[in-house]
Amino acid sequence: KRNKLKNVFSKFVPLDVLRILDNEALENKPPGESKVSLQTIAFIDIRDFTKLSEDLSPEENFKLINKFYLIIGEEVVKYNGYIESYGGDGVKAIFPKTPQDAIDASIKISEKVVSLNIKMGISIHFGKVLVGTIGLDDRIQATSMLGINNELLAMDHFNSKVGIEILISLPVLSLAKLDPSHFFYL
Repeated sequence: KRNKLKNVFSKFVPLDVLRILDNEALENKPPGESKVSLQTIAFIDIRDFTKLSEDLSPEENFKLINKFYLIIGEEVVKYNGYIESYGGDGVKAIFPKTPQDAIDASIKISEKVVSLNIKMGISIHFGKVLVGTIGLDDRIQATSMLGINNELLAMDHFNSKVGIEILISLPVLSLAKLDPSHFFYL
């Protein structure tokens, strides 16, 4: 019964967050628990979604978003990451192991999203992240906070203006196995 509960709970609060918080046993702890760790975060979103959605019915929009999320989710998990949150036409994914995982997942996502006939953008940054739980005792959500999110938001805003498909920060570039001449980075 405990494993069944854990499987259901992990659909709402990723087990990766519970591992970071040393709470895999699902102890009855109130929201507000957090830890700082070095991680890679990727913002992944559909470009010009508002314009795109105007030509679709609500049902078509819903199906498109779910197909997009499915592609992202499969690749994020395959490359040792987890989805921290869904928001409208975008996803925040966390890669706790290496920035290379985020890059590899992003390349695969880019290749697969072509089938949806949409444009997307991915911004990837590495740094200190505060991972924890927020909310009420009966409604908890996992989240990440700190400076890396602000820097990543700035990157994503820039990326949406210039239309780069995959934008990585210098910390990501310095930790990844890439030829810098093949990428645009900040």
